[in-house]
Amino acid sequence: MDEIIKLLVVKYNLDYEIVNKIIRSEFNFVADTMEEGGLESVHLHHLGKFAMKPRYGKIEEDTIG
Repeated sequence: MDEIIKLLVVKYNLDYEIVNKIIRSEFNFVADTMEEGGLESVHLHHLGKFAMKPRYGKIEEDTIG
């Protein structure tokens, strides 16, 4: 992902930190939403389809006690 960010910085003469925040915020939003159970998968145009892998052995809070 750093290569994409560097390419955009050079091509459009932009600040690295700003481009980094913009690019990573989209991925962080998608990951957070998927972790909360809001999405099973998401398709990002030109990047592909992303899905969460199931976490085996995880104890759910409502099953304790």
